[in-house]
Amino acid sequence: SFYHVKGWMADRYRQIKIPNLVQLMHETAMEHVLKLHISARELGPRGLGWALYQQHIEFFRLPKLGDKFKVVTHPSGVEKLLTHRDYHIYDGEDQVVAQASTTWFMMDIRKRRIARYPEDILAIILQGNELDALPRQPKLPKIVVPQEGVDTFKVRYHDLDFNDHLNNNVYVRWLLDSIYDDWWLTLRLRCLQLKFL
Repeated sequence: SFYHVKGWMADRYRQIKIPNLVQLMHETAMEHVLKLHISARELGPRGLGWALYQQHIEFFRLPKLGDKFKVVTHPSGVEKLLTHRDYHIYDGEDQVVAQASTTWFMMDIRKRRIARYPEDILAIILQGNELDALPRQPKLPKIVVPQEGVDTFKVRYHDLDFNDHLNNNVYVRWLLDSIYDDWWLTLRLRCLQLKFL
C-alpha cells in the first residue's frame, strides 16, 4: 500500500510518529487478509480471530512530512500455532527505511484461547514458508519493573477497534508516551520490540 506523511502523522522533527507508522503497517496487513478472505469479517462468524503476539520493528530512517512511502507485507511462515508476518517500508526511491517481523496466533474468540488453524486457512498461510523471511524476533528477557516505573492508562472509546478490542498500535503509543520527554529531544528510537502477554 502507498501512503504519504500528512501533517497529523508527523512529530516535532517532521518525521512520521512511530505509532502512526505501526498503524499503517497493520492497516496494510488488514487489506492483505481481506484479499485472502481470512480477515475478521470471515473469521468472526467462525468464532475465530487473529491476535498479535510479538513484533520486532527496526527503524533505519523515518519518512518525513510530505514523503511518499509504501508498506509491503506478507505471511512469512508457520511454526506450530504461530504465524509470522513480515513488513518492509520503502521510501520513494525504493530504499528500505524500516522493517518488522511479527508473530500472530489464531484465537477461539468464544473460549478466549489459542485455536488450531482450520485446514483452509492453514493452506493459505503455509505458502508463506516458501517466501524470504526476516530473522525471527530475538527472545525478550523477563524484566521486573519497579512500581515507580509504571504508568497507568485508561482505555477510552476511541482506543477500541471494530472488534471492540484495544487496537495494537494504542499499546505502542502508550509505551512510547511513557518515555520521558527529554529522551526524545536527544535520542532516536532504532528498534522496538513488544510482546503481548
